[in-house]
Amino acid sequence: GVRLAHVPRWSAGWAAGARPGDLLVAVGGAPVDVATLLATTGAEDRTLAAYAGRRALTIAGDAAADVVVRSAGGAERRWRDDTEARPVSWSRLPSGTAYLRIRAWSDPDALDAALAELGRCERLIVDVRGNSGGDLVTALRFRDRFVGREATLGAIRFSTGDGGLSGPAPIRATPADAGR
Repeated sequence: GVRLAHVPRWSAGWAAGARPGDLLVAVGGAPVDVATLLATTGAEDRTLAAYAGRRALTIAGDAAADVVVRSAGGAERRWRDDTEARPVSWSRLPSGTAYLRIRAWSDPDALDAALAELGRCERLIVDVRGNSGGDLVTALRFRDRFVGREATLGAIRFSTGDGGLSGPAPIRATPADAGR
């Protein structure tokens, strides 16, 4: 089945008692069919489980949906999920370390706000676990805030649409503008 890997503390699921490891039973009144999820997810083997799970929790449009999960002990938790997706959230941990969670590269203004609010912390944790992708330019501009000089970081190959891969293209980093 599909197990929850992360339950945001700000979410309706968390408030209802859902926790990482719980089994996703139904979304929007429909049982979660793992075979269909796996068959309709165009991810490669190493990321298939994460994308199948994300697909299971995807609600079409702006609609809310009833969600049911089952804990390891057998208890079912139910809630109506109408929580606005937050691609970026942040906080200052009790240790003073800044914590920035980026679920998708889709909101450069939120990234600016997070870094402005967190100020000059001695430490910053950037959590991109489960990041669903998004706007490559936003991701690259974020990365470039942490680059001290121009550099080639590696190479990337893209799918060509016919099942093949393009030749390698360099991944170049350029420091962000002063003040960023």
